[in-house]
Amino acid sequence: METEWSKSILFSKGNYLAMHVQYLTNFINRFFYSFVSMQSVSFQKPDHSFLAEQGYTAVDMHNHSEYSDTTTKIALIAKKARTLGIGLCLSDHNEIACNILLAKENPDLFVVPGLEITTMEMAHVLMYFYSHNEMQDFFDSHIKDARHGNPHLATHVSVSDLVDISKDYNCVLAPAHPFAFPKRFSFVSAMERGFVDTAILKSSDAIEVICGENIRMMNAKAVAWADALEKGKVGGSDAHTLSALGRVVTVGEASTVEDFLDAIKKKQTHVIGI
Repeated sequence: METEWSKSILFSKGNYLAMHVQYLTNFINRFFYSFVSMQSVSFQKPDHSFLAEQGYTAVDMHNHSEYSDTTTKIALIAKKARTLGIGLCLSDHNEIACNILLAKENPDLFVVPGLEITTMEMAHVLMYFYSHNEMQDFFDSHIKDARHGNPHLATHVSVSDLVDISKDYNCVLAPAHPFAFPKRFSFVSAMERGFVDTAILKSSDAIEVICGENIRMMNAKAVAWADALEKGKVGGSDAHTLSALGRVVTVGEASTVEDFLDAIKKKQTHVIGI
């Protein structure tokens, strides 16, 4: 027959077990993120809460909204980012309205100005800006009228044009999902086909090493490529659905967009995701 005393013993044992499970979990997290601090890339599901507790800024640097090739509402994206405790670069294809609206309506969120540009070679390039004003000027001057009937597909802007133009702005230039499939969206494939001069890579600041829409083998190749070229590293979910948001983050010790982008250029960021 179960007594109050036996219940108390069972409760105490349960608490003891729970305490040690939590201790072990915290130990594993500390060990893992100590390891991450020495590694620039980790193929691991990010623990957003733990990263925030340790004072890191984690940003999903590649995702899309209803203003691009998906239907995800900006309000829902903001709510999900707030719940996860992460920052965002809402990087729609050849479009900036989403990013500006996200920042304007959600001043509490860490929003990196940026967009994903589809060049005339079909290579995708991420551009991150130090301010929304510079991003707006870049868009109005070089992208807005360079789009075709479908504004999210290839523009009239070539990769070499983009590199030259980027020199006039405070920005970070990063080839997106360089080993993507289908190959028509692959930066590396565009180089292999002779559409993009390999020397252009010297002008890029970083490379997207984990894209949430790519399989791990493709991302692993991107990591090796970035290491060989000694480039900074960024990563993002490339989310086209709300559920995918935040599964890849770029992590840095920064409290401002300027410091965060500087950290990318200085190769001081870490990318975590699957």
